[in-house]
Amino acid sequence: MSRVLTKCRAYQQWGFQQIYVVDPSPRLVFRWSEHCLDEVDLMANQPVSAIWNKLDSELP
Repeated sequence: MSRVLTKCRAYQQWGFQQIYVVDPSPRLVFRWSEHCLDEVDLMANQPVSAIWNKLDSELP
């Protein structure tokens, strides 16, 4: 987890506006905001559930 947080801080310093961390096993998505990770239901204005459903339909 410390490596993930270090990467998020680096991306923020580099000027990235949207930083997401995806945990595929429990199907959770977090957004880096104000120096912390918050679980979100939208990723880049798309419902996370729709993204998982699309992946399920595309992958064998």
